[in-house]
Amino acid sequence: MAKKNASAGSSVRYHKLSRTDDGFIDLQFEKPNVKIPWKAILLAVFLFIMGSILIIIGSLLLTGHIEAKVQEVYQDAEKCKRAPAH
Repeated sequence: MAKKNASAGSSVRYHKLSRTDDGFIDLQFEKPNVKIPWKAILLAVFLFIMGSILIIIGSLLLTGHIEAKVQEVYQDAEKCKRAPAH
């Protein structure tokens, strides 16, 4: 079998390391840029605020601080159904 030349198709240039080189490069110690997921953060804040508002409204309805006028709406709807059409 014929041996293939490993460097024939490669564009990588190799060089001999000096004996004083400890094998570390500066790029190993640089912190990569961290992408902040702004869309997810804004969605979480929006959902938190909407949920808080709904919980507050529900608790105010439950405790009676806000009166629910649901019966009046149904009574008005019944009156409209009974009224003759002109």
